[in-house]
Amino acid sequence: MADFYSMIYWLDEIGVADVLLPFILIFTLVFAILQKAKILGEEPKARKYNTLIALVIALTLVFQHLLYPSPNDPVEILNNIIPNVSAVLVVGLLFLMLVGLFFPDQIHSDFIRWIGVIGSVIVMIVIIFNALGWYGLPSWLSWLGDPETYTMIIVLVVFGLIVWWITGEGGGGGDTGKKAKKFVIGELKD
Repeated sequence: MADFYSMIYWLDEIGVADVLLPFILIFTLVFAILQKAKILGEEPKARKYNTLIALVIALTLVFQHLLYPSPNDPVEILNNIIPNVSAVLVVGLLFLMLVGLFFPDQIHSDFIRWIGVIGSVIVMIVIIFNALGWYGLPSWLSWLGDPETYTMIIVLVVFGLIVWWITGEGGGGGDTGKKAKKFVIGELKD
């Protein structure tokens, strides 16, 4: 009797992670971009061409991975990037849920959007550089390579920004900051 773990290992052995999933991902992304950009014309005629171009690009990527493995293998790079990006998406969603729970009127504020945009760009650059092997730190900064250390730095920066936003009088929270202080102390009565 097979269990779930042996099924996952079997799927990996037959090439689902190396062939099928990257093919589906690249095909879908290229096809969607070609459909949206309408480079080859309008529907329905362009759909055939968009499908063919997406198929060729996706197959080229998979064949490159299988037949000519290299240190900069695109499938390996994707397999390194996607789990990290997924984790960042979950953390971002949890952050937005907490902000929406405590400050529902501030969830669409420009401050939250800019923090999300800037943080996402920085995290994506680090993830991509790490997947490409370009993330070499100087020897005097080698302590930053420890996952526990940079996790703690990210947590401290996020909490610092939240505290600044809640308690700030001018550019930070303003009236929301005062309400948050009263809520924490227990004096807020609506």
